[in-house]
Amino acid sequence: LLSRFERDRPDLILIEGLRHERFPKIEVYRPSMGKPLLYPENPSVIAIATDNVISGTIPIPILDLNRPDRIATFILDTLGKDIGNDRAIAKR
Repeated sequence: LLSRFERDRPDLILIEGLRHERFPKIEVYRPSMGKPLLYPENPSVIAIATDNVISGTIPIPILDLNRPDRIATFILDTLGKDIGNDRAIAKR
């Protein structure tokens, strides 16, 4: 799948699934689904987006699943502020 993107070399690809691959991941966690967290067993998880409170101490960012603007900000802050930034493109 990723080989299709090699030609265009995008800055960022958002993919659902591939939980066992070694790519940075934001885990979408809904306790109502009755499934356990992938984190910390999956070291590729860099943040958790959830629609509920997670009990216990989690040393990675917890993002509000209902605030996509904050998730987008986290992605840009973590992976590079120039992604999708028109001013950064104009500077090139």
